[in-house]
Amino acid sequence: HGDVAVQARPRARHGRGIPAGAAAADETRSNRRAQTKWAVASWARAVQQAVQARPGDSETDFEDGGADGGAAEAWPMDGYLTSTDRKTLAAVASVGLLETAFLNANKFGLLGAGSELPNLCLGGTVSCSQVLNGPWSMAFGVPLTIPGMLAYATVIMLALVPFLASDQRDGTGESGVSPIEEWSQNGLAGLTLSMAVFSGYLISVLAFKIKAACGWCFVSASCSLFLAGFTWNRRLPLPTVKVGLSSGAMAVLGAGVIFATTSTQVAIADAQTYLATGGAQMELQAPPAITTHSSDRVMKLVKYLEKSDAKMYGAFWCSHCYDQKQTLGAEAMRSIPYIECAKDGANSQRKLCQEKDIPGYPTWEIDGKYHPGEQTLDELEELIGLKAKAVTPLTTELP
Repeated sequence: HGDVAVQARPRARHGRGIPAGAAAADETRSNRRAQTKWAVASWARAVQQAVQARPGDSETDFEDGGADGGAAEAWPMDGYLTSTDRKTLAAVASVGLLETAFLNANKFGLLGAGSELPNLCLGGTVSCSQVLNGPWSMAFGVPLTIPGMLAYATVIMLALVPFLASDQRDGTGESGVSPIEEWSQNGLAGLTLSMAVFSGYLISVLAFKIKAACGWCFVSASCSLFLAGFTWNRRLPLPTVKVGLSSGAMAVLGAGVIFATTSTQVAIADAQTYLATGGAQMELQAPPAITTHSSDRVMKLVKYLEKSDAKMYGAFWCSHCYDQKQTLGAEAMRSIPYIECAKDGANSQRKLCQEKDIPGYPTWEIDGKYHPGEQTLDELEELIGLKAKAVTPLTTELP
């Protein structure tokens, strides 16, 4: 019996045989897929090794220029702030420091007696001066602008301390960077997150309690949110994350305590005011005197305002309210009902203002609709459907 070469038939699949050529093609495709996966995995490992072996990884100094003497900045360990990052944080914090320093100088009268902040009654709402000097601007008797200023100064110090203490940047800790860089970054993560939390709290108070739009507050909040976002927009080391989240949690707790304390103080002050108005007379303040005459155009407008049951809500301290009265003139304001909303203003009707939920000062009520903000004559004529015709002077100065 001679040897007989017998080719094995392919195994049946679902009861049907697969030709030998098709089986070989399947095996080739399977090998190619395996080779592709192996190549991708090898490439990923090579990239990871290259990243870990970057020339700047072992260099934690902040001097420009890499190992080859080029102009590129030394690249620190992954997740740590670079020289440019720290300079950016210091620059933005400097803006916040200057702003809060200006507000503190104004609050304590260092800019001169009677000085006012620009952009009062921003957008026709409550005055920035009242926001920054009201009960919500304090915490346990300390103006919030003071800890705000100190926080910005601390951010600057933490951001720049590696530059200033160059003799302490020699050597590295367990993290691969110098200890001064490590603890300063931990401090920045905790402080900036705390500042962002307090900024969120203060903006919420503005929106839901004071119902005001203060441009100074928005500038400071923007700086704080940028500092936090810029610091945390990276893969921070675990110790830094722990420090930051712990500080943020403490900030949330502190904001809650301040809110509860201030709410109680405001409620007590309102109760005392109510009792005082029912008994002894409070020392009330009248708005400044109007020094302009009303023009014919204004007096014509007043007749239509009277038909529309128009009223003007304001406060004696609001500069835009006074400007509105000056625009209309003394004769016109004798015919237009003016409602004082400040609790310590003369003839105060604060309860009525609260019931009507007046959004800010001045606010016009025309035909039952509310229009916040100082209005020009053209805008008032448009609100009542009267087109402007005359081009006579709006008002004339009283002798």
